[in-house]
Amino acid sequence: MRTDQYTNRRTSTLDLEPRERAEFWTEHVRENHCLFDYRFPGGKDFHGATQVQRARGFQLVEFWSDGIDYVRSIEQIRRDPNDDYRLVVPYRGELTIRIDDGSITLAPGTAGLISTGTPFELLHGRAVQALVLTIPAATAGRTHGFGPAAQTLDLRAGLGVVLGSMVRTLADERGHFAAHDFEIACEHIVELSSALTSRTQESGADTGLAAVESSVRRHVRLNSDVPSLNGGAIARELGWSLRQVQLALQRAGTTPRELIREERLRQARRRLIDPAFRNLSIAEVAFASGFSSLSNFGAAFGERFGATPRDVRGLLD
Repeated sequence: MRTDQYTNRRTSTLDLEPRERAEFWTEHVRENHCLFDYRFPGGKDFHGATQVQRARGFQLVEFWSDGIDYVRSIEQIRRDPNDDYRLVVPYRGELTIRIDDGSITLAPGTAGLISTGTPFELLHGRAVQALVLTIPAATAGRTHGFGPAAQTLDLRAGLGVVLGSMVRTLADERGHFAAHDFEIACEHIVELSSALTSRTQESGADTGLAAVESSVRRHVRLNSDVPSLNGGAIARELGWSLRQVQLALQRAGTTPRELIREERLRQARRRLIDPAFRNLSIAEVAFASGFSSLSNFGAAFGERFGATPRDVRGLLD
């Protein structure tokens, strides 16, 4: 799905023969997301449409459709591995996400966060309209610590209102993006989603590993530019043992070293494409972002983003 070009495309079943619509929709969803099984409660004369924006691993799908059940089973995960996350934001009708024995219901004013690396079902009735943002697994897990369980976000107040407005605006402004602008906007949405999920986790667990993880992530975001930052330094600053810090991050599938490197890389890339830092050389950006070796910075940057720092800096020209 990753492309360095920004694309914006509308697709609809309305021009197809009724007998072709269900099969077309299953393939269309597969192209945009991953492998699912489908149940069409209303039969194969199915109506649906999408508007898909895509660039650099991020994708925003605005859709409306008749009722449908999507099933992401262990078998589909084996056949088509995909650990990316989906932020689902309905603005008409309701959707239900079922995982194991539990379920969450999403309606306008709420959002849901789910990993396609976890078995689940997503069900909705007729005339549902929603936005679905694909968040690459590397971004969601390493930097922001989204867990595998489905989570509900409240978009009715505070940061939630800002998040919902940003997702809606990202869709409304679909005709005015370049690839790097779309990516920056998506990353801000991920930052807000992370803040909301952290608050939800902390409200149910003010102590324990969830609280340690949340504090560590905040500390890294604020101090990633410090060259001496490492797991031991984080533990000392926050008053925990290194083992507690390691266990908290291990629970989220990362390590202090990976978390620090990811935040530094993201900070460096932001500076490379920000006109306010145009006067800094690539080496100065690397050192200002916490890297002590230019060669290590270049190798890590290329591995993470699939482009050299010079290529990304060239986007300003």
